[in-house]
Amino acid sequence: MTITYPDALFFSALMREINGAQSSIQIMTFIFRSGYVGETRAKQILDALIAAQARGVDAYVCLDYSRFEADLRAENYATATKLAEAGCTVRLGPSNQTLHTKLAIFDMERVFLGSHNLTRGALSFNREVTLLTDLRDIAKRMRRYFNEVWAWSTRFSEALPPDASFEPVEIALQGFTTVGNEIELAFTVNHTEGVDAFAAVCDTAIDLEGANMGATVTPETRVARVLPLVEPGQMVYLAVRAYSQGNVEATSNAHSMIYQPEEGNGGGGEGGNGGIEPPPPEPLTAPTVTSVTQTSPADVAVTWTFIGAPDLHRFEIQQRNLEQVWSTIGITMDPAARQWTGAPQSMDAVNPVRVVVFNMAEESAASNEMLITLTGGPPPLSPMTLTLVEQITPADIRVHFSGDTPPNWSRYEVEQRTNGQWTMVTDSIEASSRTWEGGPVPYMDAVHPVRMVVFDTLGQSAASNEVTITLML
Repeated sequence: MTITYPDALFFSALMREINGAQSSIQIMTFIFRSGYVGETRAKQILDALIAAQARGVDAYVCLDYSRFEADLRAENYATATKLAEAGCTVRLGPSNQTLHTKLAIFDMERVFLGSHNLTRGALSFNREVTLLTDLRDIAKRMRRYFNEVWAWSTRFSEALPPDASFEPVEIALQGFTTVGNEIELAFTVNHTEGVDAFAAVCDTAIDLEGANMGATVTPETRVARVLPLVEPGQMVYLAVRAYSQGNVEATSNAHSMIYQPEEGNGGGGEGGNGGIEPPPPEPLTAPTVTSVTQTSPADVAVTWTFIGAPDLHRFEIQQRNLEQVWSTIGITMDPAARQWTGAPQSMDAVNPVRVVVFNMAEESAASNEMLITLTGGPPPLSPMTLTLVEQITPADIRVHFSGDTPPNWSRYEVEQRTNGQWTMVTDSIEASSRTWEGGPVPYMDAVHPVRMVVFDTLGQSAASNEVTITLML
């Protein structure tokens, strides 16, 4: 199903989905303006979200909070305040990046994607268009996108008010080394609020007024490189700068070194080591996941232990799906973090979670895997039992299975394993059916097994046993 809602028709469709949501609502938008005088469609959307939260639906809202749109920042903060006070889970986007997405996901499977903001003009007068779809591939991609942006956004309880003054950015060099002809600088920063990029700079004068700049790196990166434009043997001064809209926001302390691009030892960094070969770096140690516990119908809390690393960059929380593919569901760049709470791709107890640590060199080490402990949420799905898969024509099969249909049933899928992955054969099976016949299957042989996967409306899934095809004689 894919439906187009142009202009003002979107409002009634959005209200219908909010009022009909059973488990979760996820909304991400550029503007959600609720401070109008009198009744407006935007205010009705706000009231409907609050009512949905009150009846037990988990409402998640993420709004733009870019410092480049000061007026909108204040409008969104006011709306976020009302939603948070009503119990909705709210996050605000990063201040150094505009969140221009207009996305809504209902019960993890129905998706609005288009141009409508949640304003009086967009819902009533403007020329806008938004699509509603329940195509599973699009819903899966949009859930993943929502989770990625959500992970980088700020919890409302931790966000600064829109009129708050920002603490100055402070950068501290941690060390530097020669890599080929370039010099690589490692640094720390107190915060990246308003920072678009970092770059290493190099000059022969300590004031760095004529410094040449290396390639910029993202606000999350903590190493940067620069190529000195001098002859070997000259003294150079090095620093890292933060940039905002092309302007220098802050400059680190400066360090000096004798530029020796061809020498690996004794030429710079912390003053050299007399030509002695440095010891190899300590191998990156994997974290240990200690618990993965459901905390709400849509969230889990992951805790882990970790002994630490000198150049740690980030932790990624990942979940494996039924196709055996690991996807990132959360990221934290806090080296002291030992817990993360957020939405997994699936609350299914058969999809394990792990934590992967990365260092500045993008080396990684993965933790042990742990299944989600469900507490207070929906019971895990029971898989169907596949009893027989038989060939009935040169191209078709008949599948026999048994088991109870779950109360929140969404669909069955018949899948065949091909080249190490599962390929869907059909999802057109009625809830009450216990047989299906059709085709074609990718491989009509007794080597590639078949399975049945049941899905519910909460995003859970459970795979049956695997059975090979009984071929016709």
